[in-house]
Amino acid sequence: MLSSTLSENSEDDELAVTIKTNKSSSFIKSKTSSPKQLPGSTASSTPPLESKRKHEASIAKVQTEIKNSSGNTFLGRNMTPMHFLVLYNREILCFLTLFLTTYATFHNKYANKTPYYPITSLPIFDKDSIVDEYFKGELTPLQTKVSVSGISAVLFYAPWSSNSLYVKQYFENLARIFQHEIYFAAVNCWQPGGECRMLHSKVKSWPVLVVYYPKSLAVQYNGPWQLGPIYKFLVGVLRPIHRLHSFDELKHFNIHNSVLIVGFFSKISGKYQNFYQSAAKWLEYDPLQDVKFCVVVGDVLKDFNIKNESEIHIFYRGEKLPETFSSWSTNSIFNTVKKHTKPLKKYWNGFHRQDNENLQNILQSNPALLLFVKRDYLHNNNTAEILINEVIKFQENKLKSFVSEEQTSLNNISASGNIITRKTEINQTLSYFLLDIFMYYKLAFQLGLTNFNFKLQQSTAVIIDNAKESVFVFPQNTPLMNETLKQFVDDYESDHMKRNFRNKDIPKINNVQNDNINIPEINGTKFIELLQYPLKNQSTSIILITSATCSLCVSMKLNLLKLSKVFENLPVSFYTIDGNNNDFAWQYTMGQYPTLLIIPKMNKYQVIIDDIRILPYHIEPNEKNILGFIMANLEIPERLFGMLEYCGYLKISNGFYNCLKKTRQTIESIISEQLNLWRNYTTRRKCIENNLEILRNLYYELLNAKNRNDIQHTFSIIKQNQIDIRFACDNEILNKNLITS
Repeated sequence: MLSSTLSENSEDDELAVTIKTNKSSSFIKSKTSSPKQLPGSTASSTPPLESKRKHEASIAKVQTEIKNSSGNTFLGRNMTPMHFLVLYNREILCFLTLFLTTYATFHNKYANKTPYYPITSLPIFDKDSIVDEYFKGELTPLQTKVSVSGISAVLFYAPWSSNSLYVKQYFENLARIFQHEIYFAAVNCWQPGGECRMLHSKVKSWPVLVVYYPKSLAVQYNGPWQLGPIYKFLVGVLRPIHRLHSFDELKHFNIHNSVLIVGFFSKISGKYQNFYQSAAKWLEYDPLQDVKFCVVVGDVLKDFNIKNESEIHIFYRGEKLPETFSSWSTNSIFNTVKKHTKPLKKYWNGFHRQDNENLQNILQSNPALLLFVKRDYLHNNNTAEILINEVIKFQENKLKSFVSEEQTSLNNISASGNIITRKTEINQTLSYFLLDIFMYYKLAFQLGLTNFNFKLQQSTAVIIDNAKESVFVFPQNTPLMNETLKQFVDDYESDHMKRNFRNKDIPKINNVQNDNINIPEINGTKFIELLQYPLKNQSTSIILITSATCSLCVSMKLNLLKLSKVFENLPVSFYTIDGNNNDFAWQYTMGQYPTLLIIPKMNKYQVIIDDIRILPYHIEPNEKNILGFIMANLEIPERLFGMLEYCGYLKISNGFYNCLKKTRQTIESIISEQLNLWRNYTTRRKCIENNLEILRNLYYELLNAKNRNDIQHTFSIIKQNQIDIRFACDNEILNKNLITS
């Protein structure tokens, strides 16, 4: 019975029994095997009752262990999930990496195909505007419209750009003027997702104006964003070349233009078309057309003595220049004209960086006359060019006559047989420039034209001589005409003109309350007055020369502002002056900013350079160093008063007591000097003894001082005794000895 029961259980748990340990298997065998029989005994068919119960308990225990062991299996093996992860960690990691890579690939593939919804944009032009606006940045309909139009002007803008919004009104006004000749359109090239943004993503500044000719010729505008220059550019777009009909007309153009490019053609051919495209492309380099392109076509060539069928000549101020055009392609003509005209001095100075650098180089090498006028862009008014031509001819004739006179005198000297060495000085020829006053108004102010009235559209002239470090300004109350400008240039060359010193206008400040601390600003006139008339002020002048572009000047001015409160009861005056907007004589011109200088109080009628003290530039301009510099350049009584004022300015701390200690040490040194004077100058002993008594009382008062009230009491004692602030026993002897100490 027991055997049959064991066999049935063994069949049901066959899988569990097979994965059981060897210990369990041996235990089962020991329980199921029949008991050993003693020799000579007979086997019993039925085991005793007690053995039966123990046997059944053992079987139940084995069954329980089998069930428990079957609960800890994983994937048919005797292990936990954690054991499985530890055993197969590499395989699992590779599987996860492959899965994530595949997922990311499919995600990016379908993400690119996800529709993008751009930000909603708004037009900047009105709905009824003549300008066709593509505010969503679309280019396909624009290209279609441009292809069917003759000449098109397209403004590429960004809605956030202030220049774009500023040019918008000019562009719309010009569209009304040229609506029958040019097609006007505007494109928002900053719209996210737009065609223009995707195609022109590397543009650094907005707006951009491009004119499209037929046959794929595009010209970009590179001039100032003003109504007049843009108008002149569009006029040049419609008519890039001027046709000449006679030789007299060529002379007229040479008078009114410094540089002229003339093409001569017997008939309209491919060379003529290339010349026309070169003139149109030139507008991109010279949008204001300082270099004019002209053409002579047909039978008129015989009046100009032209031998070939096609020629190009370059005229500079009426004279033909030797030039060679190796090829008749558009780029070759453009590059050749640029090569020959770049070094030429044109009347009107450009606005590009290279033009300004060219002007700067000329000003550094030669004197130049700058004529500030209002440039007329709307009409062909060449009054300024004619005026410059007249002055140039006048100076050339004067120079020729001067040279001929010098040569005649030299011939007479050599004919007489005397050996005489004579030095002839001939002034350098002036360079002439025309500057648009609205574009160069900042330069005019920097040169000292502070009273120039732009609203009245005045014109004025300035001569800059870098060798003399001088600027000569045309008289402001004199009208600018041919004769007055000639006289202005003649006075300069004969050294009859005085240098112009810029003088900043200082606004008058109303009554300032006493509790406000302020360092007054002075100009160049007041600065010269402090130097030439020191007796008017009867005080030591401390002047800080600053600049608007100097960051260190701000902190130094703040330190000086604090110290001005300390010396407010003393004969010490503080001033500031702007070194960039005021001109001084060369001996008073500072090389760097900030510069702190002291003009000492003295009994002289005029200050000399040796009397001025300058704070060394290698010293840090903090409050402590500035105070020491001021104290070192004050007279002895003023120095004592200043030190006492500064001690009262400090809080009750170690700094306060250290200040009193240094003041007593200063008094001790002064007493020592007074004793030396007492020994050397017997006639002044009575006055020196009076000073020694006052200094002794002052020393004992400071020895017992513990707070600010005690210092104020010391001041009252000094004032009651009416101490001479100069200790003027013998002021010259006293100061001479004390300066060395």
